[in-house]
Amino acid sequence: MNHLKNPSALFVIANSGELLSQSPKGRFGWIFKELGFKAVNEGDKVSTHGSPVSYEYISEKNPQYLFVLDRGATIGQDASADKILQNDVIKDTNAIKNKHVLQVNGKNWYLNTGGIRTTQTMIKEVQSFINKNKKKRSISRLIERFHVIMEQKGGQDYV
Repeated sequence: MNHLKNPSALFVIANSGELLSQSPKGRFGWIFKELGFKAVNEGDKVSTHGSPVSYEYISEKNPQYLFVLDRGATIGQDASADKILQNDVIKDTNAIKNKHVLQVNGKNWYLNTGGIRTTQTMIKEVQSFINKNKKKRSISRLIERFHVIMEQKGGQDYV
């Protein structure tokens, strides 16, 4: 059930300042398989905790969407996702620039996974995020179109 037109994406775990890339064939792979995201890290091996990656790696892969799980915050240690997402090296990636970053609920995605209710909640979380971004894109396109029409009319006042 593809809801998107295959935008690129990356799922990472932030763990006390370390970044761990999650394989699209791993435990969060359903985001790619079921929702139509194209993994920028298709060649990653499946690993329980993920493969360590750098900010440069994320910048080079330049995903349109970024899913982030803050493991430290989830297990009662230092939160690091916000700090990671503000790093200068990745600030110009499409995901960061376009605010296509979802910090997933760590309790559901990391601690309580596997149950029907939790899985439904995870799906709703991603679905809500996607719908919110679709609305923003639609509104932006509408505003752009409005400006084009006004320019064609000779730049008359909008009112």
